[in-house]
Amino acid sequence: MKSQEEQFEESKQLTDKIVGLCEDIKAVDIKTFDVSQTSSVADFYIICTGNSDPHLKAIADKLQTDMRHADMAAGAVDGGAYCQWIVLDFHSVIVHVMHPDTREYYSLESLWSKGETNPENLPWECKESEILTSERNYRRE
Repeated sequence: MKSQEEQFEESKQLTDKIVGLCEDIKAVDIKTFDVSQTSSVADFYIICTGNSDPHLKAIADKLQTDMRHADMAAGAVDGGAYCQWIVLDFHSVIVHVMHPDTREYYSLESLWSKGETNPENLPWECKESEILTSERNYRRE
C-alpha cells in the first residue's frame, strides 16, 4: 500500500504530464491547484483555456488519447465544446478545459486560489444547456 506522500508524488507527476500535453496543443492560461488538503475528490485541479469550441475539443481529445495510450485513461469526461466547458477526471487530477467566457464567468481559480472555498461544496446546479446560454445567443445575433 502506498503512503500518502507516494500517492501525492504520483499525482504531481500526473499533473505535470497533463500540463505538458495542454501546452503541446496550445492551451492557454494553464493553472494548477493543489487541493490535496481540502478535497477528498482529487489532489490537483487544472484549469486551462481553449480559444474556440474546436480548440476545446482538440485539447480534450488529445488529453484523452495520449493518457489512454499511457494507460492512464480518464475515469470520466463530462461536458463538451458545445457547452464551453469540458471536465476530465483522471482520478487524482481533475482537468477543466474552458472557453474564455465560461472561465471568466465562473472564475473557479479565484475561489480555489484563496483556499477559502472547498470546491466540493459549491452549488453547481445548472444544466449544460444553461451554461452561458444568453451570452452565446447574444454573440450569434
